[in-house]
Amino acid sequence: MRGRLRLVLGKYRGHEAWEFTNDVLIDEGTLSHSHPVLTIGAKSSGVRTDGGLLSVYLHEQIHWFLSQHPVELGRAILDLKTRYPNAKVGAEEGGARDEKSTYLHLLVCLLEYDALVGIIGGRARHLLESKPYYEWIYRTVLSDYCTIKGIAAENGLVPHHAGRQGRKCNEP
Repeated sequence: MRGRLRLVLGKYRGHEAWEFTNDVLIDEGTLSHSHPVLTIGAKSSGVRTDGGLLSVYLHEQIHWFLSQHPVELGRAILDLKTRYPNAKVGAEEGGARDEKSTYLHLLVCLLEYDALVGIIGGRARHLLESKPYYEWIYRTVLSDYCTIKGIAAENGLVPHHAGRQGRKCNEP
């Protein structure tokens, strides 16, 4: 897995702008997660393809970015709760493990999409649509992209380089 990750990161340029921690652990016996150390796990279904591995890596890096902005993140989650009062919770519903995590993942997956668009272009949408987890979250990010991007931007949660990535929005 370590060798594959190195190959994938060597193959795709632009990921460096989305790296917020240098500590990466490869753990064959676990699922990927961001904290306390960014961990790529072989048990994660998303790492089977190169694009999937890149996506998982960026997803976990973005958790690190958001964790560096707790006040802004809290405000954005409140805005998302207002916009999506019936967000799906639980894997069977296409959400995350709990309500807070579902709202957090709307932001993580939005920025993951922006990162992927900047790195792999138009294939990013298909990659997210094909994920076998967080289905409601990814579907909502793709269908309400401008709304969620606006919430992220209003709360200072869009890295400067990410403002030019993703879809164009006509909203202010």
